[in-house]
Amino acid sequence: MRIIEGLLATTHPPKMAGRGVFVFGLGDFAMRDCDLLLNIFRRSPQLEEVASSLPETDCLSVAGLAGSGAALLIAEIFAQRRRTILVVVPTEGLALRLAADLRELAEPDLVSSFPDWGINPYAWLVAAPENVAQRLETVYRLASGQASIIVTTPDALATPTIAPADLERAALTLQQGEEYDLQSLAARLTLAGYDRQPVTEEIGSFSVRGGILDIFPFSSENPVRAEFFGDELESMRQFSVLTQRSVGSLERATIVPRREVLVEQRQLEMQIDSLSESDSRLLRERCLGGFGYPGLEWVSSCFATARSYLFAYLPDDCLVYLSDPQLIRSRLDSFAIDAGERLQTIKPSLRAAPAPGEVFLGPEAATANLQKFPRIEESALGGRSGALDFGMKDHPSYGGQISLLRKSLPEYLAAGREVFVACESRVQLERMRDLLAESAEQLHFLVARLSSGFEFPAINLILLTDRQIFDRRELRHRRRKFKEGVAISSYQALNVGDYVVHVDYGIGRYRGLREIKVGDQRRECLEIRYAEEAKLYVPIEEFGRVQKYVGKDGKPALTRLGGKSWDKIKARTKKAIVEMAEELLRLYAARKTRPGHSFGEDDEMMRQLEASFPYEETVDQLDAIVAVKKDMRAPTPTDRLVCGDVGFGKTEVAIRAALKAVAEGKQVAVLVPTTILAQQHVSTFTERLASFPIKVEMLSRFRTRQQQKEIIAALAQGKIDIIIGTHRLFSKEIVFPDIGLLIIDEEHRFGVAHKEKLKRIKETVDCLALSATPIPRTLHMSLLGVRDISLINTPPKLRQAIITEIAEFDPRIIYAAITEEIARQGQVYFVHNRVQSIYAMHEYLSKLLAPIRIAVAHGQMPERELEEVMLAFLRRDYDVLLSTSIIESGIDIPSVNTIIINRADRFGLAQLYQLRGRVGRA
Repeated sequence: MRIIEGLLATTHPPKMAGRGVFVFGLGDFAMRDCDLLLNIFRRSPQLEEVASSLPETDCLSVAGLAGSGAALLIAEIFAQRRRTILVVVPTEGLALRLAADLRELAEPDLVSSFPDWGINPYAWLVAAPENVAQRLETVYRLASGQASIIVTTPDALATPTIAPADLERAALTLQQGEEYDLQSLAARLTLAGYDRQPVTEEIGSFSVRGGILDIFPFSSENPVRAEFFGDELESMRQFSVLTQRSVGSLERATIVPRREVLVEQRQLEMQIDSLSESDSRLLRERCLGGFGYPGLEWVSSCFATARSYLFAYLPDDCLVYLSDPQLIRSRLDSFAIDAGERLQTIKPSLRAAPAPGEVFLGPEAATANLQKFPRIEESALGGRSGALDFGMKDHPSYGGQISLLRKSLPEYLAAGREVFVACESRVQLERMRDLLAESAEQLHFLVARLSSGFEFPAINLILLTDRQIFDRRELRHRRRKFKEGVAISSYQALNVGDYVVHVDYGIGRYRGLREIKVGDQRRECLEIRYAEEAKLYVPIEEFGRVQKYVGKDGKPALTRLGGKSWDKIKARTKKAIVEMAEELLRLYAARKTRPGHSFGEDDEMMRQLEASFPYEETVDQLDAIVAVKKDMRAPTPTDRLVCGDVGFGKTEVAIRAALKAVAEGKQVAVLVPTTILAQQHVSTFTERLASFPIKVEMLSRFRTRQQQKEIIAALAQGKIDIIIGTHRLFSKEIVFPDIGLLIIDEEHRFGVAHKEKLKRIKETVDCLALSATPIPRTLHMSLLGVRDISLINTPPKLRQAIITEIAEFDPRIIYAAITEEIARQGQVYFVHNRVQSIYAMHEYLSKLLAPIRIAVAHGQMPERELEEVMLAFLRRDYDVLLSTSIIESGIDIPSVNTIIINRADRFGLAQLYQLRGRVGRA
């Protein structure tokens, strides 16, 4: 920062494209997007007073910091001091936002987070691996003497971490060109908690093959391969687990321990044996191996294991920044009380359970440690008398109304304000420049994921963020960045026990590779078992005649070898294919010969809708959007299938297509299989299109007869732009004056009669189908090119990982999981896939969880009753939905973030995957 400021006075003025894109003529040095914002912030007299006061006082009180103002202040203090700053905020959510802001405003590599364990005190759970990795990276950085900005919370300050001596003993730095003993390296990695495996595929494992060491650290997105020549480390690189290809070379790699407690399995067993018989038995039941031990972080305190806290790593010249000190102290007190209460629940079963003071840092001790350092205390409510007031104001509210912003900007600029518009991506920046074209030349646009803006009257500065302009809900920030998901690349990947189909012999079960002797030669063959335990050996060179079974039946009947049943099945299939081909030929010949509506290019409404999208589009999502728009501009009717997993953004593709149609005066029909889904789509479409003069309505049995009559009349008069409904849309009285787009959600869930009506509509109308699990026929048509297809294989970049725990049925676990979710204002799914006993389970849960509200839903209920229950749960009239597996392809309820699956062993992997996808949707 100092280099930039010093050079600005002696070099040529910045080159500008408009006024917002800055590229300074400083040789190879380019000014970052946020640097001009920081330069203007430095003009504030309050900042000068902070700089002059810090050396003279132990505690400076500040107030009046709005939005990302605190991050600007901290970033500038760090730029001036170049010494470690410990920033403490009351909650984890605030910590994530502030750390993300600081990475935009300061040097990203010098900003670290120190989160808590991600589990409750005394929980029989493994601490969240992402959190542990981040905590260990942070203390290692501090131990190495590197000045950093550390963002943390009271809960994290109270939780213990690895002792400095243990960190020094277990952490490992590999430097290219240095000499190491491979056996000693393997021993150190084992001590640090890494599992030695034949092949390194999972985080926390390593392998040694000849002179090659592969290791997958918790702090890395990819595993590291170190190649030795003798004892010399000759080269290092990161590589992809999937392709085994290099993704970048390394000269230096730091391997931090896997967990914050270093204990070997043998040592752990000896310590457990030293306890009472009942305690020892309990811990042995729960101990699945040293570093896989749930609860190890707090149980280790029973054995006098060396522990420490973050304060042990802070340098003497550290500066502490406290955001709302009163709330921080309150949270420290609450944490201690919570720990004490939770101890009482486990004390009866584990008498040796350590007291909170033996595990966690108490409020008095934490406060005393904070007060050892010079501090800046920020008050959210004006502060005590004498506080330095920055006088910032919150970001103005526009509610997504670009017209209001356009009206305000000339007033700001006429008053001499410097107006910055922070956008989350380069694409978003270009959209905002187009939307604000009249004032764009006088605005500063920057690409920065800043959490919130502000007005700073003292220096005539205004920071606006695109998220707040469009009133979007706040995005979650990941602690670590993970790469986007990768799709399954082949259906030919077989496991023993998989059902397979041989072109000539039918359905069998794969039993693995076998080497058989034929004459004087040995041949490797696939062994396939058929009905009546008959075996078929397929030479490996004929593997192409075998495919993995992908039918809808999870356990198909095996074909009998030597019979004619398989020939009959093939004959029937060929006949059905011919009939389907003739049907498709008639339909698609009609579509190609009958002209459709050719839609035009995107207009301002589309640009505004895209700019208001609360997430960054994935590559696959953008490709699908571009493909749909291209189809709609063509003179022939569109017929495209958008296929993607739950929560991958298919609905957003449909919304943009709907807006394109409505913008040219066309009506849009959205067809869904259930009333509940119709209700959900109405909410989603209405929310996303709220800024436009578009009428969205729903036609279903949840409307009264009078309401339905009025909706049908309005639809016929062209007063409704988007109509969403179930098969009710097929009724004879439904009339579309000018329908331009038909959107079908999960087409395979409609019956034959409904599909016949769909065919007639689709001959001249653009059609967009959405599906997470298309039936083989639909997918096959798309893969053959009869229908166009767009695949969305990548999850949203900020989607949180779902933590999965496997446990025996235990009322304590059920009680804790449900009550903790409800305590954070969430809801819970409880899946019990037996209708015969579901009401008995309801009675059991009602007694266990009283007075928590529990609803029951299953497929044998009358449809009207089932829909009413689902809607009541959607309205949050209930806290827990006890249901069968009917929710696996159900609706998106963002408030449901915990799912308990009873008897998970009775489900297939595909079912469990779908059920798991019901949570974590927001």
